[in-house]
Amino acid sequence: MTLAFVYVWKHKISLKWYIGSRTRKNCHPNDGYICSSKIVNPLIKKNCNEWERTIIATGEPNDMIALEVELLNLFYLCYRDWE
Repeated sequence: MTLAFVYVWKHKISLKWYIGSRTRKNCHPNDGYICSSKIVNPLIKKNCNEWERTIIATGEPNDMIALEVELLNLFYLCYRDWE
């Protein structure tokens, strides 16, 4: 059974974050998936105690992709306005 999800990884020290989604067939929040980022993934693996993952939502794959895009656009718009 596929249970797609949107997640955020937060670096506890710097408070930097990474938002992503997992939609692969048969995925679920506890399948061991970290993220697809070639930058963030090794950082998490190297110092996993410095990172915290939160599942934001679960649902249908198309809905989770749409939510990820919506969140990233929202943060982009907020950041752009801060500059």
